[in-house]
Amino acid sequence: PEGCQPAFAIDDDAGVDDEGLPRLAWPTLLLYGESMQKDVLSSVPETAVISDLLDEVFAAPPDWDDACVYLRERVEVYYETSLHP
Repeated sequence: PEGCQPAFAIDDDAGVDDEGLPRLAWPTLLLYGESMQKDVLSSVPETAVISDLLDEVFAAPPDWDDACVYLRERVEVYYETSLHP
């Protein structure tokens, strides 16, 4: 219907696959419950591997993590793919 927006975007920065087709890029939200912090990754290619994303996000300790709780080797990931059952 007119005015509806998809839940994903085809992002020029995400590139193309081996067949020349555009890759989908998804917004990704990382929540850190104990500290009430978050990271917003606005455009993650559908081919991204979560461990690679975490390596990048935690390349340096976050400024807000004085106790060094959120280190790459300590982070556990839980994800939700749908808001509807």
